[in-house]
Amino acid sequence: MDATCGMFGRSPDFLNVMLTGFAIGADEFGRRDPKFAENVRKYHAFARDADLCMTHTLLNPQVDRSKPVEAQDKDLAARIVRETDAGVVINGARMVSTLCAFSDDILVMPSTFLATNEAAAPYAFGFSIPVATAGLKFICRPSVVHQNAGSAMDYPLSSRLDEGDALAVFDNVLVPWDRVFIHRDPEMCNGLYSRTGAMPQVMHQTTTKNLAKPSS
Repeated sequence: MDATCGMFGRSPDFLNVMLTGFAIGADEFGRRDPKFAENVRKYHAFARDADLCMTHTLLNPQVDRSKPVEAQDKDLAARIVRETDAGVVINGARMVSTLCAFSDDILVMPSTFLATNEAAAPYAFGFSIPVATAGLKFICRPSVVHQNAGSAMDYPLSSRLDEGDALAVFDNVLVPWDRVFIHRDPEMCNGLYSRTGAMPQVMHQTTTKNLAKPSS
């Protein structure tokens, strides 16, 4: 962070420490089924050993903020549409997938409050899959990198540190069962980060970034 003056907000360690927090609190994921806790532990070990760079998406498309996700007029938000022997099938969109163009995997987790009812259950999930998974697409925003700069020093930050953001679109994407961490469980989704210990891990990275930024 010192090397980038705190301007590299989504360096690969950002989600690695979040996943570490989930692994520390893996037992939480196994409250209804122990296999989900084991999935978290195994994925944490895989990400560590393979030195994965991950993108993530935590938010549903915000069509009407006055309504919960299950009551939206437009059926845009990613949801579970069916289960198979091989895994769960996801259809719909999620925001905001930072660093997706440079990542190996995408970590799809909840962040906003979900109602604890059957209507909300299809939106209550957590998983991780490779960004190259069939049916997964990213709609990226335009790059902020100036295309006609005479030198990188003309735009020293944006020419090097544009992390990129995108809308993640799941077109009937199959998520294998061993990559599923939460399945149709709104209660598990609510308060997830504090219960597992992931939030202190994430905030450590964020605080380090902010401390490295030059004071104005």
